Parts: sequence; structure tokens; C-alpha cells
Amino acid sequence: MTNRRADGRIDSVDEGSRLNTRDSELVDEATLRLVRATLARERPAELPLLEARGSELLAEVRASRITKKGDDPLAFGVDGTLALLTPVLLAIGAKAIEFLYDVARSAASAALKDQILAWCRDEAKLTLPDDLEDRMLEVLEAELAHRYPTVDTAGVTAKLIAALKA
Repeated sequence: MTNRRADGRIDSVDEGSRLNTRDSELVDEATLRLVRATLARERPAELPLLEARGSELLAEVRASRITKKGDDPLAFGVDGTLALLTPVLLAIGAKAIEFLYDVARSAASAALKDQILAWCRDEAKLTLPDDLEDRMLEVLEAELAHRYPTVDTAGVTAKLIAALKA
């Protein structure tokens, strides 16, 4: 279970397990790196938006999950946001990185844990076992499909996973 502080940053990933500021920043940096890699492949024209406002948009995505307002959680005050891939990638990318971080924190396999954390620190490529990739797709689809009904969350998640493995 991922718990969040009022500012939307990760506070803990399971009962009694607290993330320090460095871990929370690592998760945010990994999310932005994943979204940047996906945009470079899918929508390079949106990279300037990510560079200019990525951290701010990520915080807004997280805040929208906490407040659960009735407004569209992807409407950030960027003109034409719904036509942009960036906010969708940030929302789904954040969940993907949180999922991987949760797996790393609870992994029985030290090798898998080390590999995920090394990828989060941008020190190594990531090779996901097929069962973990399938589980990630299932978890993200279950958590996000109802929240973003107009978005092809499975398709976006597949693009993010492709960027993870690149």
C-alpha cells in the first residue's frame, strides 16, 4: 500500500515502512525519466512541456489522487491538456514506478530488488520478468482504468513498459 503526504509525495509504501526524502525524490526522478523516455519515442514535441513543468505536473497528478475531486484529474491548467500525452504519462508513470518500488522493497529476490533500485537510480537497464510485467499491467489497469475512463491506460502502460526496457 502506498501512502502519501499532503504534497503528494510518497510517504510510505506499506504499513510501517517510511520513505525518507531521498527515496521519495528517487521515485519522482525515476518517474520523470521514464516519462521523458516515453515522450522521446511517442511525442517528442511535448518534451519542452515536461522539461518546463514536469515536477509541477507530477505534483498536481499526485494531489488529484489525494483530493479525489470530481474534476478531470488530468486537467492541469495547461491549454489543450487532454490532447497531450504528458499528463497521462505522468499519472500512469508515477503508478508504474511506485509499483516497481513496492516490488523492490518487498522482493524476495535480492537480484530483482537490486536491479529495480539500480534502474531507479539510473545506474542500470531493467529487465522485467514476464510475470512481473504482466502483474504490473494488471495492477495499473485495475487502479487506473476507472480513474481515467477516456484514456487507453493499457496502451499507455505498454508504451511506458517499452520505455522501461529500452
